[in-house]
Amino acid sequence: MQKADNIKKWIRILLCFFICLQMFPPILVLDVTSLRHFLIALFDIVAIGVVIYYCFWKKKNILSSSIFTKNPLILIWLLLIIYMGISISWAINPIESLAVWNRWILIFLAMIISIGFMLKDNHAMKNLIICTLVIATINVLSCIICYYAFDVHISQRNNLKLNGFYGNKNIFAVALLFKLPFLYYAFLRFKKFIRYYSLFLIFAISFCLVILSTRSSFIGLFLQLALLAFYGIFYKIKSRNISIVLKHSSLYLLICVVGITGFILGDAFLKYNFNHYSKTETNNYSIEARVSSIAEGNSKGRLLIWKNTSEIIKQSPLIGYGVGNHKLAIMKVECAKKHDYVVSDHAHNDFLEMFSELGIFGFLLYVSTYLVFVIMALRQMFRYSHLQHRLLALVALSLILTYANDALFNFPLERADCQIYLVLAVAILIANHIRNSKTEQKPLSKSVLISISLILIGCFSIETMHCQSSILQKKRIHQHNGDTSIRYTPEDWLNKMPFLPNIDESTKPIAVNTAERFATAGNYRKAIDILLKDSSNPYYSLREYRLANYYNKIGNKNDSAAYWAKRCIEMKPLCYSPVRVLVNIAGKKGDSRKQLDLINSYLEKYQLEPLAWEDKIVILQRLKKDQEALETIRKAKEYMPRNSKIKKLEEKLIK
Repeated sequence: MQKADNIKKWIRILLCFFICLQMFPPILVLDVTSLRHFLIALFDIVAIGVVIYYCFWKKKNILSSSIFTKNPLILIWLLLIIYMGISISWAINPIESLAVWNRWILIFLAMIISIGFMLKDNHAMKNLIICTLVIATINVLSCIICYYAFDVHISQRNNLKLNGFYGNKNIFAVALLFKLPFLYYAFLRFKKFIRYYSLFLIFAISFCLVILSTRSSFIGLFLQLALLAFYGIFYKIKSRNISIVLKHSSLYLLICVVGITGFILGDAFLKYNFNHYSKTETNNYSIEARVSSIAEGNSKGRLLIWKNTSEIIKQSPLIGYGVGNHKLAIMKVECAKKHDYVVSDHAHNDFLEMFSELGIFGFLLYVSTYLVFVIMALRQMFRYSHLQHRLLALVALSLILTYANDALFNFPLERADCQIYLVLAVAILIANHIRNSKTEQKPLSKSVLISISLILIGCFSIETMHCQSSILQKKRIHQHNGDTSIRYTPEDWLNKMPFLPNIDESTKPIAVNTAERFATAGNYRKAIDILLKDSSNPYYSLREYRLANYYNKIGNKNDSAAYWAKRCIEMKPLCYSPVRVLVNIAGKKGDSRKQLDLINSYLEKYQLEPLAWEDKIVILQRLKKDQEALETIRKAKEYMPRNSKIKKLEEKLIK
């Protein structure tokens, strides 16, 4: 009995750690998701260590073979992950594919482990509920406090600072949404303090979602409440016992009323603060404003990204570009349409992103995980006899609907905070299924456990490198910005940076950042050598520009500089920086006419680049063509009336 209790103690500790790891602040890392994926890897390796210990030394089984057998959802997930691994063979960047695939494996193993834990401990859900109450309380308090601390009530734009511990307010909003199904369960299953406090948190979270003003979270909230209302009405229809109707259906509808009330009062709260404190003329964060801006926002943002994603899907519809390589493939389309080096590293729709990476077969596998999940959840909700098991299915379905809604507009596949709840949703559903299937739970063989542990050691090592890289990237930025406490030499950056990943969180090649350190130190030849060896991102034209710029800095490599500048222009015709290199080369030769021809040719394609106008004006002034310079200033002001540098050039010329 004591041994069993010890197992359950470890299970509860590990599950609590798993759901609470979303609260770890990203102090040392550049990318918050890097730290949290590392913590997921840590959870996996410690958990499998506990499983092996009890299996080999205590002769107690935690993981059952029934998790894999006669379980279509887990089998589809496994098939999807295997196919992802195969896709590495045709990926644009196999190293990035390996890094992303590694995270998929960690998430899948976390699912398996969590299923086993929930089957072993019938009270695991209670511990998750208690952790959720604590985390939700912290989330709500941080949202309200930061609303005033960051003067959001005065300046609506400061709304972007409401990110909690999640790095982004969109992630914060969906993290709040994921808490709600657990709170629904707590209200329906528990009594006294937990029941009433969970109802208060349902109100508070709905209230905070309006403050965060993320449109996808509005949809997610009403999907959850619609599901609850539907299930409450189902009770009323199916049951002939009036006491059961009053006891159950009324509770579901009460949750809906409380959630809607919190939502409405949140909007009233925003309007009150806007009317009394805001310095802006238009309230852009009310419910009406956010809903009315959906079409405009999507047309300028997501719809354009979806269109570009569709274009690359058409180019490789069968096999895609390899797992984790959407961020590279999209550049083939976007680079030619943008004047800067900012690109969309995600499709803002996981379904389209999976299609672009894995082709039609991978896309169908991914969609199948949702379909099978929903079918299983609905069967459990309407067929299981025990109320607790039906409610667990309801929780799981609410979680997956929230996840799917976010997947339509954002990229939860990339976000460890969302992956936590995907794992828990699958674990709750599958454990519920196995517990009610009455199948014999045979333990996994020791050879399978050893194989899983060896895989985990490799995955943990890879994720450790990923986290180490994120730490070093943050240090590099700090050093670049003048932090004298960091004294790494360019050679240190070259030697310390792990080989994985080879692109940073913004898809820029790590080699570009490393080469910049050598260039800053004046060692342009070493910087060039590093860039010439790099092939991590063939569509990221910044590499070509840097090569052109570094060759130009050397002084006797005009032909090489011109070659790479032209390569960059071919990839990114609206970008002025490579054109400026050619302008500089022509200036060295004293060919002012060539300089003007290059600038004029560029301005015919893109007129909103202030540097191009400034360079043209300066050249005309140097040639004593003051009248033509003034005419150029007039044209520039038509396109950029508020540009301060052009105004200063005009004042200087007039004087």
